[in-house]
Amino acid sequence: MNYRIIRLIVVAFLILIIAIAASEGTKDTEISANKDVEVSKPTVYTKKTLDENAIDKEIDKKTDTKADKRIESVQKNIEERPKNSISAEAYIMGNLETGEIYAVQNSTAVFPIASLSKLVTALISLHTIPQDKEIVITESMLLAYGEAGHLKEGEIFKVNELYYPLLLESSNDAAEALAQTYGYVDFIKSMNLFVAELGMNYTSFKDASGLSSGNISNANDLFTLAKYIYKNEKDLLSITRMKSMYLSTTTLHNSHEWKTINPFAYDPNFIGGKTGRTIEAKESMISMFNYSYNNKIYPLVIIVLRSEFSDREKDSGMLFEKFIEKIH
Repeated sequence: MNYRIIRLIVVAFLILIIAIAASEGTKDTEISANKDVEVSKPTVYTKKTLDENAIDKEIDKKTDTKADKRIESVQKNIEERPKNSISAEAYIMGNLETGEIYAVQNSTAVFPIASLSKLVTALISLHTIPQDKEIVITESMLLAYGEAGHLKEGEIFKVNELYYPLLLESSNDAAEALAQTYGYVDFIKSMNLFVAELGMNYTSFKDASGLSSGNISNANDLFTLAKYIYKNEKDLLSITRMKSMYLSTTTLHNSHEWKTINPFAYDPNFIGGKTGRTIEAKESMISMFNYSYNNKIYPLVIIVLRSEFSDREKDSGMLFEKFIEKIH
């Protein structure tokens, strides 16, 4: 009797152990299955997601979580740098007619060029898209970083009207509108083919706006571009030196006033150019001037790449002073 009781207890105990093991095995199977399941979330596109490091008129802490450290680094560099030094990592200054070089540094080094890219965007649009073609502004055209140009979804502009926000306010939306109208992939290919034909062998583009750090060039290549624009694209050059452009309200679009962000637009000697600024490129600028001395006119271009933030104007001014010293 005692033996039977002991055997029943042992059997019951074994059954209990087997049941517990089976339960644990089921849990392990569920956990393993859950690890293989991926929940796909819908992609939410905003103006900040395309290039969180991009900046336009100022360093914006909201667009970059590391902005505070970068600003501190910039300020430290400014404090440690001699007051009369040029901060640009590369520059070139030369004559647009003769090709004579007056000052140069690191001109073969390749850097991101930011919104200097928009000069080529404008050139491709000018030569490949009918200028009276109407472009309906869509949501996809407004996804690039920044609000410059203040274009609104549903507005309709002619191609030649979009050059003003593109070149005066450096509108990324205008660049997207032009490129998407042509066909984005083919438009970028055309940009790259165009600069290759000019002999700009170290220049290439990934986008139409310059937000991409893959839009690269060097000072020598940009000197080639500046000479081409100066000699062959007077109408486009004239837009880049305008102080502002006002477009009245029509049935197609609201009224718009686009104002230049170029600091040299109010210089009477300024004949055109373009600014650029991103975290990767720092500050870049192409500035063209007609300077007269002793009854001789010097068509001058000053190109600076990777100037420290807020220094591109100062750097260009210091190079201009070197030119004055050279010819006087």
